[in-house]
This record gives sequence, structure tokens and C-alpha cells, in this order.
Amino acid sequence: MQFSVNSQAIAIARDLRDAGAASHAARTVIASEGLTNLIRYAIPALFVVIYVVILVALFS
Repeated sequence: MQFSVNSQAIAIARDLRDAGAASHAARTVIASEGLTNLIRYAIPALFVVIYVVILVALFS
């Protein structure tokens, strides 16, 4: 779910950039594209690490 939402946010940012949107809101969305891309992968990776730690703790 979160991966899909972040992918859509990145697509919106790219569409705004390609359309040449100049409003403050559009510039803010475009500027946050890189952070959104990082979050798209970092949050699921964090959950995987947490689950692995829990599994190791349970079976050790």
C-alpha cells in the first residue's frame, strides 16, 4: 500500500515538473520527490529488519 502511494506521489511530482507548474505548492511537491523516493524503499526495509529481529529473538 505505502509503496503504491509513494509511487503515485512521485508520478504527480514528475507530471507537475513536466507541465512547468510554478505555484508554491507545485514547487514544494516537486522538491519532495527525492525524499518520497527514499521513503518508498526505506520504510518497507525498516519493517523487514524489525520482523527479522523479532524472528531471531523468537527462535534463539
